Amino acid sequence: MFLHRIQVPDFRALKDIDITFEPEFSPSIFPLSSLNGGGKSTLLQLIFILLSCSGDPEKHIFIQNMLEGFKFNADEKIKTLAILKIIHDKHIIFLTFECYQYKFIDAHIKDNFRISLAEFINSRSNINDREIFKDTQLICSCQDRKGNQFILLCIIEQNFSQRIDIIFNKISEKVFLAAPLTQFCHFLRISGNFHNQVFFNQKKTEYSYYSKITSNKKSY
Repeated sequence: MFLHRIQVPDFRALKDIDITFEPEFSPSIFPLSSLNGGGKSTLLQLIFILLSCSGDPEKHIFIQNMLEGFKFNADEKIKTLAILKIIHDKHIIFLTFECYQYKFIDAHIKDNFRISLAEFINSRSNINDREIFKDTQLICSCQDRKGNQFILLCIIEQNFSQRIDIIFNKISEKVFLAAPLTQFCHFLRISGNFHNQVFFNQKKTEYSYYSKITSNKKSY
């Protein structure tokens, strides 16, 4: 699995970002540089949290933390947060994360899915069992700087047939972040005492990065 491209139109210090990571490069190391405050950490934070937390409702708090203070421009109803192109086993997956202002999304949902916003949210638990949700994943509800609610959706385009939840699970298993604990906690806006929450998964302990890290430390 390979992150081939990321586009970020407007998020914090990131403006009109379009970066391609060429798979032919060897070794696959891609340095990022900018002036202080240019958005290097923000870009890593965005990639890590969207890819590792979107598929697990227990980790959506980290997405909400990241998007706290998210700003819509004047008269903006929908805002694209990021577009990621992923290559997996020669297949191409596009993940488009879009933010919809809550007061406008009800009409949008009715126009596109022929149901109300309440029905859309209530269908979240079995979202992959309904044909109308085949390519759309409701991630979570957040708040902007003025306290107005908005909803984060992910629209998936793929050249093969795969359930959305399976795609997110596969992606999250491949995402790692190596950083000092202080920086890691800053990414998630949590205290050091709770940093293991992002790795620990009670339902799938065999995929728990935190458990693997702990067991590896004991072996040395």
